[in-house]
Amino acid sequence: MLGWFALSTGMAHAALCPEPPQIAVGAALTRLEPARRVTLVRGVDGDTAHFGVDGIDTKVRFLWVDTEEIHGPHATPFGAEVGRTVTGWMQRASTLHLMRQLDRAGQPHLDAYGRTLALVFVDGELLQARLVREGLSPYYTKFGCAPGPVHQALLQSEAVARGQHRGLWADHHPTDYRLDRRWLGLPRIHCRPDPFTEPLCEARK
Repeated sequence: MLGWFALSTGMAHAALCPEPPQIAVGAALTRLEPARRVTLVRGVDGDTAHFGVDGIDTKVRFLWVDTEEIHGPHATPFGAEVGRTVTGWMQRASTLHLMRQLDRAGQPHLDAYGRTLALVFVDGELLQARLVREGLSPYYTKFGCAPGPVHQALLQSEAVARGQHRGLWADHHPTDYRLDRRWLGLPRIHCRPDPFTEPLCEARK
């Protein structure tokens, strides 16, 4: 147990936040391939895992989230707990699907570390939305915002998490996201509001 910042889905405050829209596995999304069923090979951390894609071990970086680190000098206890939690969700799932981001030539897009970029669905639920809704990651937009319906789902998921003081939005969380906007992908990208100065909702205490 990690004390006061242990992972929790409990509602500490009632919040006036919009309910995030659900993204279906079969949704057609800009520059993302249709969903394909995959298997989990192993988790790496809260935002990266290896999947079996057509029989090939593929390292995948989850789009539009950025969890705290597990390894290296910037590792945090919260990051380690998030990594274990997310891996557990995927290990217990009956079905896993990926929607890989496509480059301009229509091929799976890779990041600077050679990882495939993708949305992940766990038993039909968008993993990124769950991560953000539970306060395990902010909506990360350093490289641009998500396509329309996913953008709305992640914005509203973040509003729910912040309004209910979950995870990284808890009072006195060790990592101060207010001081370093790079955790959110701000200020370089302006396709999303800053949750500290332009919140979508406020908690009712």
